[in-house]
Amino acid sequence: MQFKKQVEKMLNKVIIIGASIVDVIGMPLLPLKKGDSTPGKVLVSAGGVARNIAENIQRIGINVTLISAIGNDLFGKVIVSNANELKININQSIIHNEKPTSFYLLITNDSGNPELAISDTSIIEVISQSFIELKRNLIEKHKIIVIDTNLPTETIYYLAESFNNQDIFIDLVSTTKAKKAKELIGKFHTIKPNIEEAEVLSDIKYNNENDLLKMRDYFLHKGVKQLFISMGEKGSFYANSEIHGIISGRNVSIVNSSGAGDAYMAGLIYSYLKDKTIKETACFASACSLIAMQKESAVNPQISLKMINNYIKKYLYQN
Repeated sequence: MQFKKQVEKMLNKVIIIGASIVDVIGMPLLPLKKGDSTPGKVLVSAGGVARNIAENIQRIGINVTLISAIGNDLFGKVIVSNANELKININQSIIHNEKPTSFYLLITNDSGNPELAISDTSIIEVISQSFIELKRNLIEKHKIIVIDTNLPTETIYYLAESFNNQDIFIDLVSTTKAKKAKELIGKFHTIKPNIEEAEVLSDIKYNNENDLLKMRDYFLHKGVKQLFISMGEKGSFYANSEIHGIISGRNVSIVNSSGAGDAYMAGLIYSYLKDKTIKETACFASACSLIAMQKESAVNPQISLKMINNYIKKYLYQN
């Protein structure tokens, strides 16, 4: 046991593999009207699931390495400059001379919730199995591997099958992309599907809390160690082999909810590194999510440990 702890101290903490995207977010000031122009704001910022998770973690005090794919273009330079400013290690990423940087166009409604979105993440295909094989020695030096399902299916399979000595956290991204991981979901230490993704992965339809318990049994039987299911305004369900529960909270005004899931994942990672209980973890991650929704950008640059703890006390209910 002592030897294991010494080995863990020698490891770097977190490596994140997945999408870096430039977000273009249109935020109407009035209800959207089909076929017409709506007054509002347009925000351009560095985004992408993996990159957003990396920024959130970095801002709350954990150094991360990010492996992504970026075009050798103006938007790629925005992502690299942003990473350097935040001291995120992005040096192992692919800078591609032919493919453009990934692009995400989002239109929210006047309440701040996503209404329509289009994404072009074709460059992520260059993060292939053969590329990851070249980075194997680097990846093995980290305690936690975080991936998102923007990655090619073969890359997800290779990562899940090849790094058994590390804990892999996966962000499912969407119901469509979650299907890439369905057949090997038990290979992942921690998963955080929303309710629709959980339905797709488990083939269990959600109607009430009993169905959450069925989902828990399904995922834990498969081999998942920690399960967190986002239920929107109803809060989040958490479970491991010992306990389960729901974290809910007061409604807060939403400016933009597009980065809430990424902040939640960052909270899970931080909590795991700090040996928090699963209930404490769900509270911490939920607070991160609430904080993310208070800013127009996908990541709230004001996020901090003090702010997270204040949100836990002010907004969350535990049962």
